[in-house]
Amino acid sequence: MEKNTIKFSRKDSANFFRTLNKRVNAYFADNNLKKTGNWRLHLKTAVMFSLFLAPYFLILTLNLPTWANLLLTITMGVGMAGVGMNVMHDGNHGSYSTKKWVNKLMGSSIYILAGNVYNWQVQHNVLHHT
Repeated sequence: MEKNTIKFSRKDSANFFRTLNKRVNAYFADNNLKKTGNWRLHLKTAVMFSLFLAPYFLILTLNLPTWANLLLTITMGVGMAGVGMNVMHDGNHGSYSTKKWVNKLMGSSIYILAGNVYNWQVQHNVLHHT
């Protein structure tokens, strides 16, 4: 089986970016949408933090059977992933809020996941998006 590699011309990348940017901006304008979070994002934030922190405190404070602790740790893992892939990600991209300090606070939620904002910004914004 032969492997084909797809390559794109570098000279077209600036034009592609301008066209894409115009279309994205037009979509938001045509649909009367903000580029930052709304009540749905804030609800998702509350749900994700609850899925992460509520099981954590239950594990710390209650003497539960092993099977219950296992279910709580699975739930906690889902919450951790949700905080990381949603809240922290949107905050560090500056799209969580129009307020810079709110984006910084939400982006800093990576610290409760044992991560580092600077490391994420280099790995994600620089290495992934460029």
